Formats: sequence, C-alpha cells, structure tokens
Amino acid sequence: MAEICAITSGILGKLAYLSSLLATRMSGTLRAMFVAMRRGIAFGVWILLLVGTPSCGGADSNAGNNNGVGTAGAGPQGGSGAGGISNAGTAGIIGEGGSAGAGAAGGVGATGGTGAAGTAGTTGGSGTGGSASGVCPGATPPPPGATTCRSASDCSIAQTCSDGPPSGPGGGCGVCIVPPMECQVDGDCAADQICDPAPASASACYCGGSTGRSCLAKCSATSCATGMQCGSDGRCAPLLCMGGAYTCSADALCAPTRAGADSHGCSPKSCSGDGYVCPTGTGCKQESGADLHGCKILRCDQGGSACPVNYRCDAASTSYNGCTQLACTTDTQCDCGACVNHLCQKHLYQCEQLAQ
Repeated sequence: MAEICAITSGILGKLAYLSSLLATRMSGTLRAMFVAMRRGIAFGVWILLLVGTPSCGGADSNAGNNNGVGTAGAGPQGGSGAGGISNAGTAGIIGEGGSAGAGAAGGVGATGGTGAAGTAGTTGGSGTGGSASGVCPGATPPPPGATTCRSASDCSIAQTCSDGPPSGPGGGCGVCIVPPMECQVDGDCAADQICDPAPASASACYCGGSTGRSCLAKCSATSCATGMQCGSDGRCAPLLCMGGAYTCSADALCAPTRAGADSHGCSPKSCSGDGYVCPTGTGCKQESGADLHGCKILRCDQGGSACPVNYRCDAASTSYNGCTQLACTTDTQCDCGACVNHLCQKHLYQCEQLAQ
C-alpha cells in the first residue's frame, strides 16, 4: 500500500506541475476552464484516497505543509505562489496557489524613555563697577542715567571716577575771550558812570582770568545791597560797625583793628578771651588747625566726637580727628554705601569728563 501511495503521489505531483505550466500559457477563457477541471480532478482524487488509502495522508491529510492551499485542506496562512507539491499530507497534492499571506504587521516601537533633565545653567558672576549699591543716610548718589564707577578703570580714557560733577563750566574753558577794556579811569566814562571791573559772566571764559573794565552806572540810595551804602564816588561801600551803622553777628564783635576783621570792622570772638564757647566735639586750642574763634576739633581718642560711618578711631592716625577711613574690597566690608577705589564711600562715584 505504501508503494502505491508513493507512486500515486509522484504521478499526481508531476501532473500538477504540468497543469500549472499549461495554465500560464493559456488565454484567459481556456485558463478558467482548465482550472475548474483541475479542481474537479483534485477533489475526486482526494475522495478516493480518503476512502481507500487513509494511511497515505500522513499526520494530517487536511493540511498542507507550509506551501499552497490545497483544494480541500488549507495550508498555513502566509503561503504564496502557484500551488506546489505538498511534502506532508496527501491532500493538497494538486493544490491551488494560496492567497498571498499578509506580511506581519510592523511591531510598534517601544515608547522612548523620558529624557534626562537638562543641567541647570551656571549663575552669572557679579559684574564689576557700576552695579547698584547702597547709599549712606543723608548722602546724595549719582543722578539717574549717570555712569557709576568704582575706579577709573570703569570709565573711558577721557573720564575720571569722581565723587560728583566738576565745579565750574562743564567741559573745560575752551577758547578764551579777551576781556573788554572800555576804560581805565572814571574820566574815560560819561558823567553818570564809573569805570569798574566788568561783571563776570558765568558762561564766559576770559583770558588771563580778568573780566576787564567797563563803564557802569553810578549807584543810588536804593541800589546797594543790605549792609552797603552808596558813597560819594558813586560806588557801593560797606557800612561800618563803629558808630552803630552796622551790627556785628552774635559770634563777632566790633574790633576793626584786629587781625581777621571784615570790611564792616567786625572780628570773630575768641574762645580764650571773648567768652565764645566752642561747640561739642571741639576744644579751645588756639593753635594750628583751629578755626577763627580758636576752636579745634578734638581727636576721637582724646574725647572728641565719634568717627562718622565708614571710619574707625585710630590713635596712630594723622588726620585732624584721629579717624581712619575703612579699606575694602567689597561693599559688605563697609558700614553703608559702596567700596570705591578700595575705600568705603557713602555711595558709588560717577564717571566725569576730564577738563580740557
């Protein structure tokens, strides 16, 4: 029986191959008729073998082995191409090409892991010069918009780091003006005029520092300032304390012959003989460094006033009050204000244009 099965299988396999070859060479109509006939033959052979020779079917007569779909038994899904010879079961020996199996669906990629958090950015270092800083009580900081500084290196080459704007006309004198010389003496002017130095102009820059001389109107009884009177020569002159025409201030006495007396004849009272009391923090010294009354500021280490902010009392100090300014490298080393030129100041300085 085994030999019969083997012979039958071989013959039918060759027939199936020849039929497939013929089917590819036929026209459309003949091919359809041939395929129908082939299916009928295959079905009949399958019934014959199923009834008469069950042992020829192998392990499973209904299933092909990984090739074409048999007419009766369907091969595993995915076989493609024209029906071929089944190497396992008898069924499907003359098998019709199975439908091409659908390709396996692409696997869904694994969800990417959460990315590691980015490294935090490094905090920027503090800028040098010109940054906002403290101001000591009562101090006046640079105005808004000014370029602040801690040293000259924070300013341009034509600027300096200063406590405040320079005094006098800004930007230097520039080209000087030759002062007017309208007259030399009163006789060079009209009868109602005098020859006097010309009034100084705040905006003018005179060569040599002199304002020149001009013919000016004579004074009148009401044109002179307080403490002045109009003289016979047409000029305003100071009233004198002698005779009571002028009253000296409380800290002065009428002593026109003393050294230091002013144009009214008033002289500062002395702490050593005129009853003047020196203010707190000072002593009557009548020595170098004393004021017009003979009072001198006492050193902090000799009973004088306490040192101001950003200063410390130092017996070795050569300053008039014995106080030494605090040295620094940062603002935190100061009582208040800012560290400027390595010394504690009441506020930041500002860049100012150098005089021309």
